[in-house]
Amino acid sequence: MAEAPENLANLSSMDDEDLLDIARERFHEAEEAESEWRLNAADDLRFRKGEQWDQAVRAARAGNAGTPARPCLTINRVQSNIRQITNAQRANKIGIKVIPVDDDADPDTAEVIQGLVRHIEARSRANVAYETAFTAAVERGKGFFRIVTEFAKGGPTGFEQDIRIQRIRNPFSVYCDPTTQEPDFSDMNWAFVVSRMSRRAYHSAYPDADFENMNVWQSRDNTWINTDEVQVAEYYFIERDTTEIGLLDDGRVLPVAEMTSGERKTIKARKPSGTPTVWRYVINGFEILEKTRVPGPWVPIIPMLGDEVDDDGNIDYIGVVRYAKDPARAYNYWVSSAAEMIALGYSSAQEQLARKSQGGL
Repeated sequence: MAEAPENLANLSSMDDEDLLDIARERFHEAEEAESEWRLNAADDLRFRKGEQWDQAVRAARAGNAGTPARPCLTINRVQSNIRQITNAQRANKIGIKVIPVDDDADPDTAEVIQGLVRHIEARSRANVAYETAFTAAVERGKGFFRIVTEFAKGGPTGFEQDIRIQRIRNPFSVYCDPTTQEPDFSDMNWAFVVSRMSRRAYHSAYPDADFENMNVWQSRDNTWINTDEVQVAEYYFIERDTTEIGLLDDGRVLPVAEMTSGERKTIKARKPSGTPTVWRYVINGFEILEKTRVPGPWVPIIPMLGDEVDDDGNIDYIGVVRYAKDPARAYNYWVSSAAEMIALGYSSAQEQLARKSQGGL
């Protein structure tokens, strides 16, 4: 297990090898925590695509040299069930709403911010990001979108950045801090967004990477690097400032270390600052390929969730498909049996007609 969060206040200033050790431990921790959901969700996705017969049943009905094959029809009604829900979501579009909530809030300022948000959503085609995440939640129980910044189109010398709402097409590519409790995952301390690429594509994307040690790394952990592929992860994590601050009698809040002796005598309460700094590292498990600081106080990955089931700490997320499997299998079996009976009846009628035509009856 990785070190406790209180020991990781200066994670970004650690030696690279120590930081990567913690990253690998965290990734395996997330893999283990999400393993049940991933297995179930992968089966849900296959079922939605039309793989709705148990393999043993299908094999038994396939027939052989001595017996004819029996029908295995798939009437994919799950697809229409999903469409009913996602079409309703498209008709009632998701969007960000800015609301002034207290006496200090200014409605005019909220309206200006709302206009900026609408501009960001329009430029980002945020409806696509929302719909992709929502559909994944309906299918598999969990989907994601994220907030990114990118350089504005102001030429190669421009440094202004725009905010974008970006879709995450594959929810299986996201691995989250399993200690999160909030429904929007706003309390997670770290997360990974992974992709797999061929070694050739990796060499092209990261020409300055250390290629000489890849075979050594592969022998240590082939989850990240194997003969054919390299797993590259965007590793987000939060550092929290441990500087102690104090609340004075006059209402000021100052770092305790910077207070005068007189000010320290008037401290009413003190605590660690806890100010968050968010980092984004691109890693291959054994090497840091990129490093950037992320604006804002949260890991910028937002979930959409189906039914959340906590079975004594084992968390599963369930979409529409999970509950539809048995009814769909039963319906497919009934339709296949009806088709088989009709085919047998038709075959029997054809045999009788043949006998009649030959004068057998």
